[in-house]
Amino acid sequence: MLNWRQNATLSAFFIICFGVIFFSATLNMDDDRFSNNMDDSADSLASESYFKRADYYLVGKDKSNFHLFSDELIHNQSLRQLILTGPNGVVFSRTGEPIYYSSESGFYDVARKFLHLNRSVVVRSRTATIHSDSLKYDDENKLVSAKGDVFSKTQNYDQFYEVRINSDELDYFPERELMNYRGSVDGKIERKRLYEAPVFLKADKMTFKMIEKMATLDGNVSIKKQGVTALSRSGEIFLENYNKKLKYFALYDDVIVKELVKPPGKKSFERKSYSEKLEGHNSEGKIVLLGYPKVYQHSDVLKGNIIILRENSETIEVDDANTNFKLR
Repeated sequence: MLNWRQNATLSAFFIICFGVIFFSATLNMDDDRFSNNMDDSADSLASESYFKRADYYLVGKDKSNFHLFSDELIHNQSLRQLILTGPNGVVFSRTGEPIYYSSESGFYDVARKFLHLNRSVVVRSRTATIHSDSLKYDDENKLVSAKGDVFSKTQNYDQFYEVRINSDELDYFPERELMNYRGSVDGKIERKRLYEAPVFLKADKMTFKMIEKMATLDGNVSIKKQGVTALSRSGEIFLENYNKKLKYFALYDDVIVKELVKPPGKKSFERKSYSEKLEGHNSEGKIVLLGYPKVYQHSDVLKGNIIILRENSETIEVDDANTNFKLR
């Protein structure tokens, strides 16, 4: 029989052998993983091509025309992406309208037809110019999505006006000539004729339909024209009615009007009004208050079904359904 020293020696031998076998197997597994990672990295690097001052085109019967120029371009074939430095170029709508773009950097997802632009982004179409910190163009849906310090400018040469808007975000559908603004919307509608006063606006959100020449505003709405500032929860602007005997803008829900009245030859004063609805008739210089209107002028408080205010005039027209009168 083996004594205790022989048993201990044999046990130690078997333990050492098992440890050597396990350690060797572990090293082989690590080597395999390292080898696989090296192979993947090598494949990724092998699939990348670098170009200096490169032109990239997509043309064809079933494709929208796409032209891209980049100071530096890395084409990753495995990811199907173009990594861009100083990109600029043009894409085309389904009707052939060009949309020009430029930025400091970006990338193009070939598979998804997404163009991502970053820093100092500028986009120009026939009807609009957009500046932003970043932008994504979805070629499949013809959608421009801008974010970060967004500024847009649109012009209408037939009606002689220009709309300039700042916001946090903007979705622009160039084929539909539709713009959806979100976050801290702040803008100006400027007329080309010097004698036509501009209109300033603010809202949480705004939709601008360029073809219909109409803007809808929602949330913390403010419209200011000369000495009149009107506040409400929502509103509309009808841009083609500036010089027509139709309402140019309308406000709804909790309307507040603050007006600095400057009567000729008299001291100026502030007039305040409240109503549920307001209609602004720009060509006639009047504001129509509807829905339980109330006007505070000097020491007078006026109420009625409909109240009409005139620009820079102390005259107030009141309709209380039973009588019509003017207060001067």
